[in-house]
Amino acid sequence: KAQRQFPQFLETPMALGVADKDVRYHSMDGEGESREQLTMCQRCGIGMLCLVMTCYFIPMLSFIPLALFGGLHTPSPWDGHYNKVAPEPNIPAKEMPTGRWYWNLPLVTLILLLVPSGIIFVMYQLKMRSLTHRKETNSTFLNA
Repeated sequence: KAQRQFPQFLETPMALGVADKDVRYHSMDGEGESREQLTMCQRCGIGMLCLVMTCYFIPMLSFIPLALFGGLHTPSPWDGHYNKVAPEPNIPAKEMPTGRWYWNLPLVTLILLLVPSGIIFVMYQLKMRSLTHRKETNSTFLNA
């Protein structure tokens, strides 16, 4: 029997609604290639990473229903009974400070906008120059 041919853009023949025994499925890592086994060090690293991530996310997930159903009842850090061991808290002033500031708002805004944009622009230009150079090198190599 002849095998059916499917366009390359289709991942599986199931996308066309075809399911019969003549269709061959290819794995992502190629035909006949076996996957590399993980070393013991890699397995331990993966296990430790999973353990750390579990210890990190379970308290976060348990906090969500607590906050939704019980509400958040946190004491004020400015309260005298918050930390009895610490000295008397220094409460900052409620009004805006007056006088000369040590930074200029227009300059800081300009830096905040231009530095990341400039870095991305330079990286884009370097990438385009690299691609152009690679294309010229490949066309010179193929024409020779």
